[in-house]
Amino acid sequence: MFAKSKTVFIRSLLYVLFSIAIFNSSALAAIQTSAEQIKAGYVYRFTQFVEWPKKPEVESRIAHDDSNFMLCVFDDISFYNILSPLKEYKVGHKNIFLTNTTSVNEITDCNVLYVSEIHSNKINSILKSVGNKPILTIGSAPDFARTGGIIGFVAINNKIKFEINSEIVKRSNLKLSAKLYETALKIYKNEQRGVID
Repeated sequence: MFAKSKTVFIRSLLYVLFSIAIFNSSALAAIQTSAEQIKAGYVYRFTQFVEWPKKPEVESRIAHDDSNFMLCVFDDISFYNILSPLKEYKVGHKNIFLTNTTSVNEITDCNVLYVSEIHSNKINSILKSVGNKPILTIGSAPDFARTGGIIGFVAINNKIKFEINSEIVKRSNLKLSAKLYETALKIYKNEQRGVID
């Protein structure tokens, strides 16, 4: 069961990576997919395996309705550009609205918030601003999941893996598919942030 779920997830991820490469001119010139492009593919695939509350706590200030899916990158224009092809995609019936936020005051509208390792020194303040809102936080900083993010990328033997903090998932009122948990490298589930179970 585990092997089958993992295979389905990886095949789906590879399909999205291929789609991103088609639309990304820099990727066309590269023989291998970069680590950042792999993370971008993961970011989109994660949205297919997460269920948000039917009635979000915060409505988008931009759309003033629930028609857009807010995918936010925290102050990283390079990763924002890699994700830009996703503007043509949807999450469920919602169009993806991609934005590069530059302030913690702007993140409450997000459905997904990606934080790169360049903001390692701001992780605590960013996650504090997120609180228990139904925002899927994804990050590349060391120990991102262990210290309170929901999904954290890690590099193992030059391969991109991810960890999950299941306690923060519960606090955020999100539901993650069993496929994500089965594919995760590690799951943190102690009630206290920063403590490994």
